[in-house]
Amino acid sequence: MSIDYYGIASCANQLRDSMGVRKGVTDIFRLLEENGYQSFRYPLGEDSILGASANYGKDKVIITNSSMILAREIFTAAHELGHHQLHLQRNGETIVDFTGEPFDSCEEEANYFAACFLMPKHVMQRYVEETLMKPEGELLSGMDVAMIQSVFNVSFESALNRLQTIKTITEENRKDLEKEKEQKSVRAFLRAINGNLLLMEKSEKKHIPHELLRMAIDNHGRKMVPSDSLKKIFQAFDITLQIEDEEDAYDKQGESEEGRKKKRVVHESDT
Repeated sequence: MSIDYYGIASCANQLRDSMGVRKGVTDIFRLLEENGYQSFRYPLGEDSILGASANYGKDKVIITNSSMILAREIFTAAHELGHHQLHLQRNGETIVDFTGEPFDSCEEEANYFAACFLMPKHVMQRYVEETLMKPEGELLSGMDVAMIQSVFNVSFESALNRLQTIKTITEENRKDLEKEKEQKSVRAFLRAINGNLLLMEKSEKKHIPHELLRMAIDNHGRKMVPSDSLKKIFQAFDITLQIEDEEDAYDKQGESEEGRKKKRVVHESDT
């Protein structure tokens, strides 16, 4: 099956416009939650999954592995967003992406969506010409690519891939840039331009959407979630939780509202 690259790019650009993104995506995880996605981040280990996307009822869920370097995790979040836009149609559908997994057309489409969403062709070309002041045909340096990397919050490799795809650099230019990277390192480029070195680090971030925390607390109050289970959820995400007894003895028959032991959940810290 042939891939509709033009249609995927249009989908990514329309979504960017609807989300109010004009240049690079500053914080994709916040952007996802602001636009109705439930974004989970958890350090699952380098040998675990890259991420996952799913539809559960009304919830559009995106999971990313924060054991990967931040640039990789950001690209994974955009990739999972692509699955939601292109592939997940029915409730209960789930796509899990593993490291080293062979690519099929579905994964290639999600990857292309991610590249278009994070690095739109027209925005990249304008940045190269107007900010880097490199007219068409002029060669880019390693530091130029590092500036692109920092502005668009991607890896050096992803920036090279996109620059070659939109024909800003040739295969020969790319090989020269890869040689320059081997000689000097991406970290050296980023330091030289005061770029975003966090892109090279693993965040090991633990984040669960606030809405789901509130849901867990509400369900505990309705006695649908046991206290021990609620504590385990909060502990997994390094959130302090205190459950306080408020009054009276427990009516073992469970019939007297006045004699029932009430509990209150106190959420002391946030993600």
